[in-house]
Order: sequence, then C-alpha cells, then structure tokens
Amino acid sequence: MTLCVHQKRCLFGEINNGEMLLNPLGHIAKRCWQHLSCKYNDIQLGEYIIMPNHMHGIIHFRNHLQGSNEALIPKKYKLHLGKILKYYKTRVAQRIKNINPNHYQNLKIWQKNYFERIIRHEIEYYFIEEYIKNNPRSWGNNILTLYLKN
Repeated sequence: MTLCVHQKRCLFGEINNGEMLLNPLGHIAKRCWQHLSCKYNDIQLGEYIIMPNHMHGIIHFRNHLQGSNEALIPKKYKLHLGKILKYYKTRVAQRIKNINPNHYQNLKIWQKNYFERIIRHEIEYYFIEEYIKNNPRSWGNNILTLYLKN
C-alpha cells in the first residue's frame, strides 16, 4: 500500500545519495508504522519505507479470514486495511501536532485515501518488496506503475 503526504510535500526527510534520511517527523511516521502489529495482532508488517512525501508498506494478514467466502476476501481485507491505515494516519498526525501545537496544528499531513494492491503470487511479492527496498535509489522514477500496468 502507499500513503501520500498532503500536496506531496516532503515532510518526512530527504533523499541523499540514494538513501532516505528521516527527519523527526519521518521518525514519528516510522515508529507509528512499527507499532501497528502491536495494535492489530492479526497482521504482520512486511517491507516498508518512509519516503520524503509518501510511504510504501506491505501488510500480511494472519488467517483472520479463514473460512470466508473466497469472493468476499478482497472486500473484507480492504475494509480491515482501511481501518488500520486510518488509525496509522491519525496517530502520525496527532503525534506530529503534539510536537509543537502552534506550528503544526493546522498542518494537513496526509492526502485522503490510499493506494492498495492485493499481492497474489510470489513473483509479484518479490518485485514489490524489491521496489520498496530500492525506492530511495530510484527516487523520481515510477517503475512500479509501469510494471503493474502489464
């Protein structure tokens, strides 16, 4: 999944020599992401990256939908994913605004909604995982969009 910062502002840090350097706001986003698997015990976090103006992450769902009608699984995952990401975005925004309420109080952190994709096979998983790992080195190139169109 991908979450974008409001107006694509670079709030979380910068890319330097192909490496993501988190600023204090980026560290908040990272800690809040790492906390998700404590809050939701039916998920496991896969590869993720906090970028200057967005983040990518893989969330594994732990069998909480076993026995469900196969056709309904994507819809149920999407509803649960929406709940998780709403919590994450709210938590990041609250923590950032608590740093300096006078400075950050009216700052919009996130764009509405998110981009998600259900990963259905290992080859796709591998490609997306590598894309996330290498995202700082390919800053500005939209390789994933090209791959997913095929």
